[in-house]
Amino acid sequence: MRRLRLVVLALCLASPGAGAALCDGPCSITMDFANGGTLTASNGATLTFGAGGALVLGTGGTLTLGAGGSITPNVDPPDMSAGGALVLGPAGSIQFGTGGSLVSGGAGGIELQEASALVVAGAVNVVVDSAASVHLGDLNAGGTASITADSIDGTDTESPIHLDATGDITVTSDAAVTYSSVAGATVVLTVPEPFSGGGFGDCSTDCPAGGVSTIGSPTIPSEPGLPSSANTGALGLLTLLSLALLGLLRRR
Repeated sequence: MRRLRLVVLALCLASPGAGAALCDGPCSITMDFANGGTLTASNGATLTFGAGGALVLGTGGTLTLGAGGSITPNVDPPDMSAGGALVLGPAGSIQFGTGGSLVSGGAGGIELQEASALVVAGAVNVVVDSAASVHLGDLNAGGTASITADSIDGTDTESPIHLDATGDITVTSDAAVTYSSVAGATVVLTVPEPFSGGGFGDCSTDCPAGGVSTIGSPTIPSEPGLPSSANTGALGLLTLLSLALLGLLRRR
């Protein structure tokens, strides 16, 4: 009996306690599926649209709601211009055809059901813009993967929201952005100055991947508490100060 209790406890701890959300507040989300693509939710998700939203399935595109799924307003083709909600039940998905797109409007958002994962595949470009924090899993861009935020942390492996695009992925937040991994032909991480959200998280174990990595902030920690220059070939501020101090000591 004691062994059974331990097994049950371990399973409970291993399972997510609540669904994940793309943003901690309203988001503006734009996904271009000009060549087709998919958005899938393994255990269900709710996509919220604000005024100015749009859901275009494209030529040959299909919407699978899944068990308990719904769309509001319930019209065919979908009309989210005045706002609305799309509830994808377990195994729900959107298969975008040629010319497909998703625009949430300024008051949009994506919230997952418990133990669900959401995967966007085949998009040409993806843009996420929010005043609140944004939480992502894996980002893979054929073009530029760009993240701009007051705080950027690439060590979060908890978010099950993954984005894949043949072109660019652009994520902007006035607060924080967390992600599990990011890759692209070019990766640009930018923390505007002055910043108050902590700058960059530890990048010693999960640094940007891709052909070229450009950091838009003067410093990014290579190890906890050890800032280094973000620009390739440039000397960091601490390095310059150390050299200047060494020069003064030699003169004495």
